This record gives sequence, C-alpha cells and structure tokens, in this order.
Amino acid sequence: MKIQLELQVTHQLMHLQFLMGRILSSLQMMKRCHKKPKPMILLPLKKKSEQEGKLIATSYCPKKCREAIVRYIILDEQPFRVVVGEGFRDMLRVFEPRLQVPYRVTIERDFLKLYKKEKIKLKDYLVANRQRVSLTADTWSSHQNLNYMCLTAHYIDVQWRLHKKILNFRTIVNDKGDTIGRAIATCLLEWGIDKVLTVTVDNATSNDHAGTCCQTK
Repeated sequence: MKIQLELQVTHQLMHLQFLMGRILSSLQMMKRCHKKPKPMILLPLKKKSEQEGKLIATSYCPKKCREAIVRYIILDEQPFRVVVGEGFRDMLRVFEPRLQVPYRVTIERDFLKLYKKEKIKLKDYLVANRQRVSLTADTWSSHQNLNYMCLTAHYIDVQWRLHKKILNFRTIVNDKGDTIGRAIATCLLEWGIDKVLTVTVDNATSNDHAGTCCQTK
C-alpha cells in the first residue's frame, strides 16, 4: 500500500514538472514575440470563377485601413460624420474585427495628411515637367452670403491623356474680376506654375478683369 502511494506521488510530481516546463516554454515564446511582433497573415479565398479559387495572402495594416476610409469619404463625397454612424461602424467591424474604427477628429487629421501628401506629389510633377495648364475658376455664393472660388487646372500629359486637378478651394471677398485675378495669381505662385495657356471664369466681365490681373502678376 505504501509503495503504491509513493508511485502515485511520484507520478503526480512528474506530471507537475511536465506542466511547469510547458508553461515556462510558452512564457519564453510570448516574451520573444512581444519583443519582435510580426503582422498576422490572412489567407482569404478569392474566387476567380465559380469553378476555381485562389488563395491570396494579405496582412492587416491599421494605417492602410484608415487611408481607405479617407479615400472613401473623398471619392463618394461623404461628410466626416459618416464614421460615427452606427451602421458604418458595424459594417467595418464585420469586415475587420481587429480594426479600431476611428472617430471624426482622427479622420480629419488623416484627411489633411493625405491632402498634403497628394499636393506635394502633384506640385513636383507640374514643376518637374514644366507643365502648361489651362485654368477654370468657378465662383458662387452660399446661403450665408459667403463667396467661394474653386480653381481647377486642366492639362495633357506626355501620353496625351487629359487631366483635371483642383488646385484650390477657398473663400473670397467678392466675385469681382480683380479679386478673382489676385486669388488665381496667389494660387499659381503657391503651386509654382508659370505656364498658363488660358484662364476661364464663369462670368464674362470677370473673365476679362481676371485675365488682365493674372498677366500683370
């Protein structure tokens, strides 16, 4: 009886030592992963057709997810408050449960970062290629009696593709030709554009004054 009891105790001690070894090994592995974390790789099934499928490895990147949200707001002309909608947030949680859905203030900061990044890219292209552009200036007044101007550049690249880029969207004091002309000249200096083919505004009288003002600048 005594021998049987000793064997049971020995067996329990061996089992306990085995479990302690497994726990220590797991803790060491977690410590190494904490020092050098690696992104999780997902293998979603992307179907090419009904008969065949193809596995594509993608990694989860919170930064790219937030950039995608910003681009969605820009391309679909959505307000910043769309990100606080419960339905929108639920949809993103279904698509990616690990994503911490950003709020409006965060999206506004990301929006400005993307704008500055794209502005530098376009400015470098226009300056490097000495691009000749045609400008259109659209003006209108809001219900609050505020005057706005949107300046758009139109140009053809080396591959003969037509491009349309908004250079500036701003408030102006009034919609007179001199005011529009000064605003256009300021924008051209900011962008480093010195080759302008035509300037067109949405008012015949303002068109002449704006063109004259740009020439003098």
